[in-house]
Amino acid sequence: MHGYYEFIGKMGKNSLTSGLRGPCTLEFPDGTKIRFNAPDFRLGGTIMGERTIEGIGSIVFENIQ
Repeated sequence: MHGYYEFIGKMGKNSLTSGLRGPCTLEFPDGTKIRFNAPDFRLGGTIMGERTIEGIGSIVFENIQ
């Protein structure tokens, strides 16, 4: 496993959105390589209300040769 990530963050009125940008690659002994990214997440209720956390976006898996 190798790759890199850049931490990103954005503050809203009552939430914090955060995530990691950059690819990560898994290499297997048979030569298969799979690249993927991490989804963002939103932490709600940072100032008032119920504290929530939710995944935003999607994880994309790519088979590379």
